Amino acid sequence: MKNLTLTCFFFAITTNVIAETTSIWGDDGSLTIIQSEVKPEVKYTVGDDSQTEISVTPQDGETIFIYGDELTIIQDTDMGIIQY
Repeated sequence: MKNLTLTCFFFAITTNVIAETTSIWGDDGSLTIIQSEVKPEVKYTVGDDSQTEISVTPQDGETIFIYGDELTIIQDTDMGIIQY
């Protein structure tokens, strides 16, 4: 049982280490961290009020974690892309 527990714990750690991370600094000094299995494609849009918006689209079956003001998770599922 101890071997199984250590193996599961080690697998969880290595999964996090293997993920790709992209860091984006905003004009106001804010930091947004995007983490996914592969390097995500990040698109920037500048609005009328000069605010920069970040757009990330997951690939097939991918889950993306976005750490900014709050945690946002974007998943590509069989039913479409969900965000929560």
